[in-house]
Amino acid sequence: MARAYGRKIMCAYADPAPKPKRVTAPRPKLTDAEKAAKKAETAARAETRKKVKSWEEGLKEWTGGDGYRGIRYVDGTKVLFKSDAKSQFKLSDKDIASLPFYGFPNSRKRVFALTQLETYAKRKFEATGIEYPAIYSLPPYMVLHGPNVKGLTHHEYEHERVMNLVKLMKRAEGAQA
Repeated sequence: MARAYGRKIMCAYADPAPKPKRVTAPRPKLTDAEKAAKKAETAARAETRKKVKSWEEGLKEWTGGDGYRGIRYVDGTKVLFKSDAKSQFKLSDKDIASLPFYGFPNSRKRVFALTQLETYAKRKFEATGIEYPAIYSLPPYMVLHGPNVKGLTHHEYEHERVMNLVKLMKRAEGAQA
């Protein structure tokens, strides 16, 4: 009697060929100093997790404004979409839910004021000790003009413009020398 194992038909008592064992490198032996450093890193990560957990427990969902529309920002306000704010400032859904927003009419998109995001990220950094790189570089923001999504205008990095000016000044100094 023949049995089918996968696509290959085999005898009922035939065993498939054994697979060769994968060769693995031996685990490295840690010195006492490396073990102590690793324990200190583990303790620091555990402490950070506790701080983040206590921070998130203290968050309350923002309920101001007009339901899903939120509050209307003044024209000229620098804003970010929800997804950009989350990725740029490393915020969770709970963090985003605790911030004031503006929801566009006939759209599910929400924007958050850049200044509020920056101050919130700084407060979270001070409370948890986690580094947020967006604090030190300006994200690609948009400026709000009017109540519709079409009223948003994109702006390039101000930081990049400053760096380009610095490069031009260095080239000019190099050409003069």
